[in-house]
Amino acid sequence: MYILGMSSLFPPPGASLNATKAFYAFEQHATLTGNSTSQSLVAFIHSTGLQGAVPVDQAKALLWYTFAGLGGDQHAEMSLGYRYFLGVGVSEDCMQALDWYESAAEKSMAHFQAGPPGGRTLPPTPLKLTDLAGGVFGYGASAASSGIMANRPVIKAAQALKTGERWEEVIEYWRFHADRGDMEAAYRLGKIYYHGGMYNTPGGISAGVEGVATVTRDFSQSRMYFLKVARQVWPRDNPAKPNLSKIEDVEQPDR
Repeated sequence: MYILGMSSLFPPPGASLNATKAFYAFEQHATLTGNSTSQSLVAFIHSTGLQGAVPVDQAKALLWYTFAGLGGDQHAEMSLGYRYFLGVGVSEDCMQALDWYESAAEKSMAHFQAGPPGGRTLPPTPLKLTDLAGGVFGYGASAASSGIMANRPVIKAAQALKTGERWEEVIEYWRFHADRGDMEAAYRLGKIYYHGGMYNTPGGISAGVEGVATVTRDFSQSRMYFLKVARQVWPRDNPAKPNLSKIEDVEQPDR
């Protein structure tokens, strides 16, 4: 039921969003298992009335979000923090909001710090349903896709996805040029394989990528293409100490 709900709410390319099917799948799964993620998604649909699947009911949304938050769902905790902070369906209560936001933040920091030093990046930026349409009022008419927000990586990726762009074809294009000595193409491929995505989010290496155009991270491929660029900039090793940091010629790994 959970997989049915996810594939209905976040359909693969070529399929259509079906909020009604998603709602009843998540509701049944949450009722049978008490799964906090399904509870949170039921709350989301109650709060928005997505595609008219159910009437907007903030009281039911609050109830389901509370179940999910108490079950440890981070998205529900963030939603509850927002609701208590602004008084959406409840009386404004900054201390309640602080408690929910603090719980969500602790989960994020625990995950971020669990990896090796320098090896953990933030999760890919999730795609919001409104991003696919450029915001509530469409491209250019919504704050989400106008002004400086129009250059957000997730907006670029959503537009590319709507035009039928396929990441495998883009990578093959850059690989074709990189293998023929194009250093810009090699640098792009190094970044793509290092970050695991086509569009990097601002904030440095640890900021990660947006969640639409993701690819499998491959540090071996990344190293190979970065070394191509390095060899172009520094074609020779230190002549005084040739064996100190010698870099072997870059070979194309088996794929």
